[in-house]
Amino acid sequence: MSEVNRKNRKNTNYEDFKAQLLQDSKVRQEYEALEPQFNLLRQIIARRNELNLSQTQLAKRVGTEQSAISRLESGYVNASVKTLYKVAKALGADLEIALKVK
Repeated sequence: MSEVNRKNRKNTNYEDFKAQLLQDSKVRQEYEALEPQFNLLRQIIARRNELNLSQTQLAKRVGTEQSAISRLESGYVNASVKTLYKVAKALGADLEIALKVK
């Protein structure tokens, strides 16, 4: 972890803590690399909430268990493209995957 005083973390709000961590260029680089993944996860959660679906209800639509949806939404696992398509379909959405030249 970067030079964050662990004792002061309890008294620091999330945004301040995040800003402090992102001052480290290595942490910032990793954070930015993960942003597309977490953006998609936020969209999945938002759409599930828009439809007033529980994780269990979404899991039934996808054909999986609630724990799998929980792991997906937490970012704990890297879902396959096939799984992401199933989730999108269950949410009444399209999944777009694109390759962008840098």
